[in-house]
Amino acid sequence: MRGLKGRRAIIAGGAGGIGAAICRRLAEEGMQVVCADISEKRGRAVAQELSEEGLPVSFEHLDAGDPASWDRLAAVQPRIDALVTAAYFARGGQIPALSNEDWEENFRVTLGGAFYGMRACVRRMERGAAIVNISSVAALLGMPVNAGYGAAKSAVSGLSRIAAVTFAPQGIRVNSVSPGFITTRALDGLGELMASTHGDAGAAKQSLLDRIPLGAFGVPADIAGVVAFLLSDDAAYVTGIDLVVDGGYCAA
Repeated sequence: MRGLKGRRAIIAGGAGGIGAAICRRLAEEGMQVVCADISEKRGRAVAQELSEEGLPVSFEHLDAGDPASWDRLAAVQPRIDALVTAAYFARGGQIPALSNEDWEENFRVTLGGAFYGMRACVRRMERGAAIVNISSVAALLGMPVNAGYGAAKSAVSGLSRIAAVTFAPQGIRVNSVSPGFITTRALDGLGELMASTHGDAGAAKQSLLDRIPLGAFGVPADIAGVVAFLLSDDAAYVTGIDLVVDGGYCAA
């Protein structure tokens, strides 16, 4: 894609299923990629695997919900051309049962990661830079088992629109992407949450699959390709959108 080669990108939550796929795709496009994650073990493993394949990926520790952690990360970058915030906390639960701690952690990491990340990185961005915040179809659906996660992702989508207008005069684009049901550990966790109403996790996941018009769950690479497009010069006139990538689930 146009305009990615040689640029530098930070991927917050880069050790996750979707985050790691984004690291790979952007590095394959020729970007210098920083895989930033709270997990030293998983983050270093992602960076090492991709580096051994000859892809320019390094690891930096990041607690996405800590503004000081973001400030430290941004300060050591020679420049920042792109930011992707894919870090999240997804402790499920319905409103009556969700603990105060889990509610607050959903917002600290998921929404805080997008807010603190943009605030810290925009200071080091120049005209032509781009940001993609990973939201979720959970922001669009009334899924009782995901009260905290869904609410936090809704806020991420809204914040992204605000940021798009805020940073447009600086020539910095901001968009969000809302993945549907993607084959990651998070999908397995959702199946477990839904098991009480569907008999077991397998039946719960099948009920989701049955409603996807394209007839399959997505894979992390599906999201990575969309992120690469939104960061590229091919999307130079695209800002302020939430791009849903769900196989048609929300349209059905």
